[in-house]
Amino acid sequence: MHRCSVFVSAFTAMIMFAPTAHGDEAASVKETVDKAINAVGGKDKLLTNFRWKEKYFIGASNDGVLREAMITPPDHWWQGETDIAKGNPDRSEKTYLVWVWTLAPLIDEGSKLAPLPEIKVNEMPCAGIRLSRKDRPDIDLYFDKTTGLLAQIDWRTYHIHFSDWKEVDGFKYPSQAFVHKKDGTLHLRTEFLEMERITATPKTEK
Repeated sequence: MHRCSVFVSAFTAMIMFAPTAHGDEAASVKETVDKAINAVGGKDKLLTNFRWKEKYFIGASNDGVLREAMITPPDHWWQGETDIAKGNPDRSEKTYLVWVWTLAPLIDEGSKLAPLPEIKVNEMPCAGIRLSRKDRPDIDLYFDKTTGLLAQIDWRTYHIHFSDWKEVDGFKYPSQAFVHKKDGTLHLRTEFLEMERITATPKTEK
């Protein structure tokens, strides 16, 4: 066969195969997202505006600190009538992180999702997705392949593990989160004592 013909045949095969590979990845991501959203109650039950009361513990300390907040992710974190995320890049990023664990950005049109290799979290096989958005750092999410529930988020230099699932108004949420450094050291743990869906929040111009 002529060398040019061989090249054309090989190039044609690459073009024909590439969409199939991309399509397989897209199908894998969709399957993981659909299962995750259904596991927490469905897209109509996702939290948008909500209030929580939590007790968080630094490191291995047993002396917890109580905190209450109203959250309107991805942008607003209210303490009283003060939006503590406004003008505070660190708190703004943490507010975005809260939005991520509600799973809402997984079905938001501004998100780009890519599959990640499977890992094990607490010996359970987990499917991974990388979430990318404009002007935000990438965040990796891992979901229990059996239940579909969120098992781990990789954020900054931390692994965040979720457990003890409860339900509020049809939405399942993890009532405990453990934040570990990449070396395995426990950085922080938190317990959500109350979670409530709300309709009214302070005005965003404040």
